[in-house]
Amino acid sequence: TGVQTCALPISKGIFTLEFNSPVNAATTVQISDIVGRVISEQQLVSAQGRSVVSLTTVPLQKGVYSLRVTSDKKHYFRKLIVE
Repeated sequence: TGVQTCALPISKGIFTLEFNSPVNAATTVQISDIVGRVISEQQLVSAQGRSVVSLTTVPLQKGVYSLRVTSDKKHYFRKLIVE
């Protein structure tokens, strides 16, 4: 299990998030700025197995952000760089 992101650093406003879920689960995807403010939050329902989601960074300015994925009581973190 884990989270993978494609196309980092992000320069075209869209990136792909891939993760595996052992069960059908509600999943939350949060993007926070460097001081911890939540900039974007999406609620998803992920099916058991591999899930692929395309997310947009259009409202984000250039900088470094934190990506947090919560699914089935597990938390995964990744750094996002928006160019």
